[in-house]
Amino acid sequence: MDNLINDKDLEMIRRFFDYDLSEEELTRFDDRLNADQAFAMQVDKFQQVSASVDAFIFEKKIKPEGEQPIPNEAPAPQGASGSWMKLGLRLALGILLLAVAGYFVMKSIKTKPADTTEVYAQIEQYTDRMTQDILRGDDVSVPAEAPEADQLKGILADYDSGNKENAMTSLDKFIVDSKNPENKELAYWWKVRWHLDNGQQDEAIQALKTIKSTPGFNSSKKATQWLEKF
Repeated sequence: MDNLINDKDLEMIRRFFDYDLSEEELTRFDDRLNADQAFAMQVDKFQQVSASVDAFIFEKKIKPEGEQPIPNEAPAPQGASGSWMKLGLRLALGILLLAVAGYFVMKSIKTKPADTTEVYAQIEQYTDRMTQDILRGDDVSVPAEAPEADQLKGILADYDSGNKENAMTSLDKFIVDSKNPENKELAYWWKVRWHLDNGQQDEAIQALKTIKSTPGFNSSKKATQWLEKF
């Protein structure tokens, strides 16, 4: 039972994967990750369980009930191995249900929506963190992705230099042409941020809705969270 994650650690780990930690919290998180082996194992388990839940939900979406199995598809494991997989899935779904319950509890005690200024500051911090995480200069896992990352960096620099209209047009084209889901997702977040920067709240909301509803985007929950504040 000592391997169970306590509520405080679970919340911190969840916020880490949601890019929701402040710089100070992130520093403490990294320090503990390096010094505390048990905590590092909990982080790893959380990531594995989250991936299992995402895979389960994705399969349910693309494989309707009653659909016949694909010929030659490997049968589901039986015996002890199958039992452990079922137990793991039940635990993953249990954590998901707890997260959903916690979400509705938090939602029920909100007194009023956050003002747009606060939301913009949060989105600004989120996009900065996400950009740093995804566009790491030369540190990319697939060399072919580098030109696309460089292209996005150029668009962001163009906007910062004052060529806002041209940058927005280039960003829209980048979103259409991008072959990398992470880069495309990041570009949508910059679209949200730029629309808010220019007072275009309706357009920002529409971009958030796209992030929320696009399969494969990892930040759909974060988009949902901010949509509720507008």
